[in-house]
Amino acid sequence: MLKNPDLFRKTVAGAAMLAWPVLLGLAFLTSPPGTEHDPAVFRASPVQVQASALLFQWATVCLVPVILGLAHLLRTRARARATSARPSA
Repeated sequence: MLKNPDLFRKTVAGAAMLAWPVLLGLAFLTSPPGTEHDPAVFRASPVQVQASALLFQWATVCLVPVILGLAHLLRTRARARATSARPSA
């Protein structure tokens, strides 16, 4: 897989596209109940707060390859459209 950088880049971006919403959903599910950020809520369930924060951070880290993979995909499509849209002289 490392011999072909395009395949590696696509694999990492695809895995991140699958992992990002899963991690984000788990982070929301493990977040402590309540709508306010009261310190009493954090003192009442510190493990739940830490697990939720860790999952949010992992989801944010997974977002970087997703953005880079989508940018690469759009760049190659834009380049293909630009060459096919040129008027022939």
